[in-house]
Amino acid sequence: MREWYYISNNGEQLGPYEETQIISFLANGELSPETLVCTKGMPEWLPAKSLEWFFPQNNQTNKLERLKSRQSFSESHGREESNFKLHEPLPTAILSFFFTPLLGALMISSNWKKLNKPENASKTMMIFYAYLVVLVASYFAPPLVIFPIIIVLILIGFWFNVHHHSKYLKEHNIHYTSKPVVKPIVCGLGIIITSYSITIYSKWDFLKAEFTKAFAEAQQQELERQQKSFTQDDLSKLKQTLSSDIEKLYSENTDGTSIDNFELIKNPKTIGEKMTNVMRTRYKEIIDLDKNYDQDLNEIGFYSLMDPERIQKPGSMKETKILIDLAIKSATKNKRLNLESYDRVIEGITKLSNGVTDETRTKGDNNRKTISEACELEITLIKKMGEIVMHLHETSGNWELQDDITVFRNDNDLDKYNSLWSQFEELSVKQDELNELMEKKMKED
Repeated sequence: MREWYYISNNGEQLGPYEETQIISFLANGELSPETLVCTKGMPEWLPAKSLEWFFPQNNQTNKLERLKSRQSFSESHGREESNFKLHEPLPTAILSFFFTPLLGALMISSNWKKLNKPENASKTMMIFYAYLVVLVASYFAPPLVIFPIIIVLILIGFWFNVHHHSKYLKEHNIHYTSKPVVKPIVCGLGIIITSYSITIYSKWDFLKAEFTKAFAEAQQQELERQQKSFTQDDLSKLKQTLSSDIEKLYSENTDGTSIDNFELIKNPKTIGEKMTNVMRTRYKEIIDLDKNYDQDLNEIGFYSLMDPERIQKPGSMKETKILIDLAIKSATKNKRLNLESYDRVIEGITKLSNGVTDETRTKGDNNRKTISEACELEITLIKKMGEIVMHLHETSGNWELQDDITVFRNDNDLDKYNSLWSQFEELSVKQDELNELMEKKMKED
């Protein structure tokens, strides 16, 4: 079937339209007989009245009259005869609700063009452009409440447009064939996927911050719920459990039994269980750090520092200095790791407790200071051992080992040795006292 174009009253070329559509426009009075029309193969634009397709000559039955007769026959028999293919208004409105007015505006605008209503088609496209501007602006502007409000207003305006379109079809008794909705749905999905992808890309930092905020609020609510259900009995049970763990910690730390006994509670449900896991993790780290420190000292050969045979070897003084330096570095590293481990447990307790009191914070600071002092004391002990060995190097040849006792030939050398050794023993006693104090504080706190 031929497709036709025509020139509107304002000089705009419109089309293409099927021949039956042009006939319908002429029959409805939307086009006049003087309207210029053209189709493929015609050398120029001609008035519709000069063409036999629309105004047949030689007493042939006028096609306009035949079209009117067919329409009258269809109406009288309750039948529809359709030459139009239009998008159904109601499904279009529904699709627009799910796939944005962009899709719906294009579909309704296409309908208006088929009905030879370019002005209405242009008005519908204004909805399309307005929504597109708001959508693009929302990608680059910060999230504002005004954007959702404008979008809702545009959607309401579009629904009024759809209602007007539906009313026009009924008032003019226009019969048409419904276009399938598969293609619009596919296009709608494309619009939605593209729109959401751009939104996520352009608002990633904002969305990430909002998600983090929501997650933190959810955690806070869960914490508050648990705190309300945390009774005095739960607190007593927690103290008893941790006290037992501390006893186990110091026994394992001295007799070398397995650390596997510090098993974490699987899927902790209460603050008490979570607190137990935090503390058991700390206890395990204490033992692991002690073992790693001992292993480091063993690898550098530090335990041969006081060996008389090594000390009396020529050139061993340089080796002693190297051993002392390496041992101090290892002890300094052990101090740093212990303080980091303690800071982690304090941070975990603070989160579980939703902040700490001034008293608890003061206790935490004092305990951290005690750990630092214990590590510094270990470094001092290493240095003191270095002084003792260096004295033995300097007096080499003036002493000998008899029944595991160092015997000096010179009283001055003996006095200095005894003084250094006495200082070392005092430091060792102080270290034992500090370890006992740490154990006591752990039980109390």
